Amino acid sequence: MIIPSALTLPHAVQPFDVQSFGRRWLLTPMLEPLWTPDGELYALELLSRLHGRETGDSYPAGDFFADLPQTELARILSWQLELLALLRPWCETRRVPVSINLLRPQALVLVSHTAMAEAVLALAPWLRLEISENFIPPGGGGGTDPVLDALRPLAPLWLDDFGAGSTGLAWLMNGQFMAVKLDRRLFSELAGLPEGVAFMAALSALAQGLDVKLIAEGVADDTLMQSARDAGVDACQGWRWTAVSVSELGDLPARLPDLPVRRAP
Repeated sequence: MIIPSALTLPHAVQPFDVQSFGRRWLLTPMLEPLWTPDGELYALELLSRLHGRETGDSYPAGDFFADLPQTELARILSWQLELLALLRPWCETRRVPVSINLLRPQALVLVSHTAMAEAVLALAPWLRLEISENFIPPGGGGGTDPVLDALRPLAPLWLDDFGAGSTGLAWLMNGQFMAVKLDRRLFSELAGLPEGVAFMAALSALAQGLDVKLIAEGVADDTLMQSARDAGVDACQGWRWTAVSVSELGDLPARLPDLPVRRAP
């Protein structure tokens, strides 16, 4: 598969410059694959690797984003949407969606800016908005969240880190999410016990009855991959497979490659 030439535009694939906390930082886009238990490419998650511009030292992107002001978060979201617009021909050809993580401050900007909301609508056939457990206000339970209600007409929602924070069964059953991702720590703990695998199999059956896809995060090796298969999840994601850059998308196969186990940092 050849990547469309538009994807080589420097401003879209080169690191994105962010100035905050008295320093300059570079965000490099990476795409982490999700695979079905049968080895089909299911989706991609757009992630960012973070490095100091002057020092080159890395920093956890999640912690960095959590402390950024809303203006910078909005700039990053605009950059991600621009990149996804260039990825759309690949997504349409391969019929593979891409998810992005959406923080609550970004969601508030998105639903209040018409041009940004229209950009998401245009990408919606191949875009998934991932909502983490920290997105939901404390005590929110499984009830209605006006911000989620405003996001749902724009693009399908995925719930990240299911089983962590306040994301209990009510959030699986409330009909707001197309898919939920099992928290990687919860998955690894359940996968090590026969009873845990049986519990996940029951959860998979419940999700299937609700027309919700269940995705296992934290699949780090072949043993955990087998547990995910036994549990009947719809897709798997984790350190077992290497994230790829935009320029490497053309080499990503449609079926699960025979790659060495990737070790967590």
